[in-house]
Amino acid sequence: ETEKSVADYIYESPQNILDMSIQSLAQITYTSTPTILRVCRKLGYDGFKAFKKALLLEIENENHLHAHVDASHPFYKHETPNRIIGSLSSLYKESVESTTALLNLPDLSKIAHDIFSANRFFIYAIGDSKITSQLLANKLLKLNIYALFATGNYQEMQETYNLRRDDYASFVTYKGINQSFKSCASVLKRHHIKTGLITGNAESPLVSLCTTTIRLPNPEGINNIATFHSQISIGFVLNALYALIPSVD
Repeated sequence: ETEKSVADYIYESPQNILDMSIQSLAQITYTSTPTILRVCRKLGYDGFKAFKKALLLEIENENHLHAHVDASHPFYKHETPNRIIGSLSSLYKESVESTTALLNLPDLSKIAHDIFSANRFFIYAIGDSKITSQLLANKLLKLNIYALFATGNYQEMQETYNLRRDDYASFVTYKGINQSFKSCASVLKRHHIKTGLITGNAESPLVSLCTTTIRLPNPEGINNIATFHSQISIGFVLNALYALIPSVD
């Protein structure tokens, strides 16, 4: 009965246990320290300190499982490794779920079809988006599709004038405000070359210039410490495109 009293208190008030000494817990449950130690050992722990350490990890994991993570600042200095990994795990889950919810599958399938049908496939991307896009380019090699980076030597305008009507171009830009991309997209539109846009900016001037647009969720602020959400989201869409291409009729 005394052990049940301890177990009931732990179940009902786990957060309180973290700040308690074994003597305090014994006092509040009207038991003794030997009783509490017996409960800890029955739960598989050597002592009360080991039990509290495991309880702390369990509470942190539970909190991160259900907590919303700030995409601009997913973690902060001095946080425990367990809390940082928990935040990162939650951010990956939230990013994929929010991206999936916003996806327009007919438009995504259209881009996959246009990439497959094109004579040449050009990608316009810089910075982190270019790094993420390079992973797609590497995968496409397995489908005998060779992606060319128009932004490879920062001469995208010259490359743009080399595109032909049977080519396809994709702009991968989370913020969608690159002026050079706007100029290139204008040229491609005038030359009736099909283009796709992947962006988190619904107000981007590229939206009206490109043939098909895939919208991404945009929870990151201006002062985000890293582009975790945007690159997870972009990577997920590019992987989805790669997965759809083999099913193109």
